[in-house]
Amino acid sequence: MILYLDARTTVKDLMIDYIEVELANRETASLNWDESDIGRADDGFSARYKGVYFGEVYANGRLEQLQDMKITDIGLYSESDTPPNICKINVTLPAKKIGNYFPETYSKEQIEEVIFMLLDKWKENREGVADAEDTV
Repeated sequence: MILYLDARTTVKDLMIDYIEVELANRETASLNWDESDIGRADDGFSARYKGVYFGEVYANGRLEQLQDMKITDIGLYSESDTPPNICKINVTLPAKKIGNYFPETYSKEQIEEVIFMLLDKWKENREGVADAEDTV
């Protein structure tokens, strides 16, 4: 699996050492990778991580767990005197993988609409669960 990441930072040589996530099944895992390519810009960097795995297990075939993941910690590394920081981070999943869940005739906009609709429903369900837990 390939994971794409865009980060905005003021630290010119910032690197991401590891990413800790909570998966959809509530399991905590450290995302690791075999290879990385990093492109730098004035306001941050873009990275491509190839051969992604959760702890010791490759992420191939586990896309459904990534879709609901939450980033819980990011290990940052820099050799500069500036404290490492990231002010914004975007994680992108390959369109080819997501495309497996939609008809070929769907446009990017239609796919995004369905994904956001499902996320809204998921959020509503999560809020309902939280409300129910508070009343028990």
